Amino acid sequence: MLTAYLDDSGPANTYVAIAGAIGPEVEWAHLTIDWQQAIQSKGVRVFHRSDCQALEGEFKGWTAGDRDSLVEQLIGLFLAHKQLWGIGAFVSRRDYHEYVPYELRKAVGKPYLMCLEASFRCVDGTTLSKEEKIGVVFERSD
Repeated sequence: MLTAYLDDSGPANTYVAIAGAIGPEVEWAHLTIDWQQAIQSKGVRVFHRSDCQALEGEFKGWTAGDRDSLVEQLIGLFLAHKQLWGIGAFVSRRDYHEYVPYELRKAVGKPYLMCLEASFRCVDGTTLSKEEKIGVVFERSD
């Protein structure tokens, strides 16, 4: 079974975006071990990208250099797991309403759903069987 971990841009943005990664559960398990070791070695319990970028929460008191070093390390960990693929799509809210024909908007619904479908279309069809199941996990902000 494949699992996709996704996050969206949130409702207050000019663009609607969904991005994340998809891959076999076993590969996610290996990445999780490496990821936890990397963040815990820096004294971080849970990595929230927005807190990291803003140097808030667990990242309060960090320098921009500390942040950038950790982010580079985490990107390297992800890239080392070759069976995980980045996926995503985005659209300008204005362009969606201006250029996507009404009938398509009616069929698709919100731009968010169009981005979700487009994200999964990023997965190379040769890597999936028609019976392949995909679990989907969305980031939930608390």
